[in-house]
Formats: sequence, structure tokens, C-alpha cells
Amino acid sequence: MLNHLGNIYFFAFILLFTRTLLADGLIEINLQNNFKTTNPTEYFEIFEDLEGKLNLEDTLKEQLQWSKPKNENCNFGFSHSVFWIRFTLSNPTQDTVRPIIEFGFPRQDYIELFSPKNEKYTSDITGDIFPFEQRGLADAHFAFELELPPNTKQTYYIKTSSFNNLSFLNPSLHKSHDSFHQESSYR
Repeated sequence: MLNHLGNIYFFAFILLFTRTLLADGLIEINLQNNFKTTNPTEYFEIFEDLEGKLNLEDTLKEQLQWSKPKNENCNFGFSHSVFWIRFTLSNPTQDTVRPIIEFGFPRQDYIELFSPKNEKYTSDITGDIFPFEQRGLADAHFAFELELPPNTKQTYYIKTSSFNNLSFLNPSLHKSHDSFHQESSYR
């Protein structure tokens, strides 16, 4: 009987612990001092907008069925859907960090990044259908510089689609310009 009661408490603890972890739905990427470069896909949540009608306000307000990506490269295949991605970064350091999120498929038609700033979201747009000069970072891949103040946690949103090509992102997250340029030089 005592062993059975112990199992009940154990499972109750696991359920409570799991619910606490999943309360906000996102596991954050911690940009501690030793962080360099990673594939952030395991931290992403995806929503497929079949009609392509949602805007950022809709994704923030509505209870959408976010899910984990089906593969590590965010390969959505040939699809006319719009895909929304959200992820959270955490900066536990005393310094502002400027990580770079890179999408390593240079034929993605449309990528819009929504970054939190002053309790609002700003938008940066790029993609294969836009002139190269419009890119924030001059690179063959699509890359965005993010900014996290000291001791903060921020959630970012990406809206992406590809009507003429495979919808494939192949994401990487780099801690800084140095690690981004080191990776691109290696490539």
C-alpha cells in the first residue's frame, strides 16, 4: 500500500512539474556566456496558416494549435501555406547580446521577423523575391540581428512562405557577429 501511495505522489509530482514547464508553451534558448552557435529548431513552435490570412496580432491573441517542427531543418515541402514560427531567447548575462538568426536556404521566398521592442513588435522582411540590397545583413543566406538587453527573456515570431520554391529554412542561431562570420567563412 505504501509503495502504491509513493507511486501516486511520484506521478502527481511529474504531472505538476511538466505542466509548469509547459505553462507558457515555449522552452527558451539560454544565451549564457559559453553559447556560440546552435540549430534552434528544437526550441521552435510552428503554426500552419492554411489560408495565409493571419497577422501578428491574430497569432498573439488567438489560441492557435502550435506544434513542434517535424524535422530539424524546418522543411515544409512544397506548400502554399504560410508558416508561423515562435521562439524565446533568454539573456541571463549583465550585457546586451546581439545574436543572429540565420536561415540557410537562399531560395525561401518570404521571411518576416517580428522582434519585441518597447512593448511592441517591429518587423523586418526579406526573402528571395526581394532585392539583395534590402537585406539587413549582406549574406547569401537570410540573417537577422536580434537584440536582448541584460537579464531579459523575449519571444520572437517569424512569418514565412514560399510559393515558387520548396519551403525550407535550415535555421542557425549565432551568439554574435563573430560566431556568424566564423561559420559563414567556414561554409
